[in-house]
Amino acid sequence: MTSRYELRPVTPDEATRWDELITSYESGQLFPSQDMTRPSCREPRHGYEFFSHPGRHTDSWVLLRRHPAEGPFRILGSPLKGWCTNFLGPLANRNLNQEAFLEALDGFAEHERLAMVEIDNPLLVADFMEKAGYKPVYQPTCIVRFTPGDIETMWNRIDRKSRQEIRKAKRAGLVVEDTDDASISDEFLSQFVKALARKNLFPPYDRNCPRLLFEYLKPRGMLFALRVSEPLGRIIATGLFPHDHRTVYFWGGASRIDSWKYSPNDLLQWTVMEIAAQRGLTIYNWLWAFQEQVRGALQSPKR
Repeated sequence: MTSRYELRPVTPDEATRWDELITSYESGQLFPSQDMTRPSCREPRHGYEFFSHPGRHTDSWVLLRRHPAEGPFRILGSPLKGWCTNFLGPLANRNLNQEAFLEALDGFAEHERLAMVEIDNPLLVADFMEKAGYKPVYQPTCIVRFTPGDIETMWNRIDRKSRQEIRKAKRAGLVVEDTDDASISDEFLSQFVKALARKNLFPPYDRNCPRLLFEYLKPRGMLFALRVSEPLGRIIATGLFPHDHRTVYFWGGASRIDSWKYSPNDLLQWTVMEIAAQRGLTIYNWLWAFQEQVRGALQSPKR
C-alpha cells in the first residue's frame, strides 16, 4: 500500500528551531538554512511537514516557499529562478517516498489553485517527476573532493596548465585575501556586469542580493569573500563562496578584463580550495546559482 503524505505548515516552535532541525537530513545543507534563504528570497517561509499515515510521523520534511501571484497566476517555488539558491525542497532523506510526496504536492497545488510549481533538489528522481507531470531540467555540475591535511595531493590533482597559471599569478605579485569588508559585494557585481556585457548578458539579480549574502553569511562564518589584488593594491578579481560544515559552493566570481593576462581567476579558485580544505571542508560544488537555465521542474496542476 502506497504511503500517503499530508502537508501542513510548520509550527512557530519548529520555525524557531529550523536550522537545528534540518541538520539531520541529507539535503539539509547550506541552502535551506535561515541565513541562506533570507538573502535568496525575501518572502516569509512556508514550510510543510510530511506524514505518511494519520498520526504517524515519517521523519521527513519538505521546504516549500510560496511566491506572490504573478499577474493572474499563483506559483510556488522551492526555489524559483532568480533566487540565487542552488536547491531547496524537499528537505528529506533518501528514503523519501517520492511518488507519495509528489501526489501530496499535486493535491496541495490543486487546492491552492497554483498555476506552476518549481522545485530543485538532488534527491529527486527524473522518472518520478515525469510520471507526475513535471518537466525535468538537468543542471550538471562539477564536484571537487578535498583532502584536508594533505594540500599537496590536491595540488597534484590539478592539471599542469592550471598549475602554471597559478604560479604565473603568484609571480606577478597577486595577493588573495578573505575579507570582512562589505564593499566586496559591490565590487564583485561591478566586475560581473562588465564581464557579462561582453556577451550581451546581465545578472539575474540586483546589488541587494550579493549585499545580503555577505550581510547574513559572513558574520556566521559561512562565506569566503575573496578578493585578488595587484601589488599596488588595485582589486582585480572577487569571489563569493558560501559554505556549510562540509561543502563550499561557487556562488559567484568575476575579474577585471584587463587583468586576465595575470590569471587571477586561477589563483582565486585554487585559494578557495586551499582555504576550504584547511577548514576541514571536503567538497567543492561548482553549481552556479545564477545560471540562466530554468531550474527544477514545472507543473500545471490538474483541474
